[in-house]
Amino acid sequence: MLALLIGCTALGSLIALCGRLHFRLTPDFAAYVRTHPASDALVLPFRGEGRVLAPTGDMLLGAGDAFDLPEDSAERCTIEIRVHHGDDILLHFRHRIAFVFGRDGATRTAFALRTEGLITHPDLRACVRIGVSDFDRLVGPDSARAGSLTYDVTLLAGTGASKVELVEAARHGDGELADAKCSSILHGHLVPWSSVPAEGLVHRVRQRLHLTAARRPDGAQSIGIGASEHTASTEEYSYEVQVTVRLDGGDAHHWRKCARYAWGGQAW
Repeated sequence: MLALLIGCTALGSLIALCGRLHFRLTPDFAAYVRTHPASDALVLPFRGEGRVLAPTGDMLLGAGDAFDLPEDSAERCTIEIRVHHGDDILLHFRHRIAFVFGRDGATRTAFALRTEGLITHPDLRACVRIGVSDFDRLVGPDSARAGSLTYDVTLLAGTGASKVELVEAARHGDGELADAKCSSILHGHLVPWSSVPAEGLVHRVRQRLHLTAARRPDGAQSIGIGASEHTASTEEYSYEVQVTVRLDGGDAHHWRKCARYAWGGQAW
């Protein structure tokens, strides 16, 4: 029993020593994002990507601006994506969708997209790419339940201008970020050497919305919400990712993923 107690004490001391060495030899979050900028080349294209539809997240299709109509005349949806490090906001992106049904309740006569906000931490920048499938069928006779929007948000270490753009993209499924490689710390942050990639910090969030909404005499169907996905280039530092999709007059989708580490009483 005494030998076991001595062994446990020695193991605890070793773990504490490894922890101190790890945090001493690894740059903290602020130092890392300042000294390891990430290249724009790390922003990945969509599969089957086509032309750029708009160099912003704004678009108007069909007859008039769907956002100008009364609330009961148009369908609206809001998506918000947030990334935090401790109490610091790394990213806050907000985007709106609006569309109007024709008399048959299935075809769309107007379709609109609007970026309502994009905020990033001063030491990071964001590339928000919204992939649009079935672009030519978003309004008009063949628009019944056609199309989808895939929000692909890449947050990169390093200063520079953030951007939002709309691009044509082929239909694809969820789960494409699951196999992304990331650098992580072995044995719960205890290995005494740096585990951060030289390529810099990258967070990537993806959310797909299926434009399946329709109004029928026997009821209505809303936009379909795909799986929320997130991957990061390293698991070294704390983060919290939140995705919220709100359907005006309907349900809301909330998704959250986080990793929390602390050192010296502060979020690591």
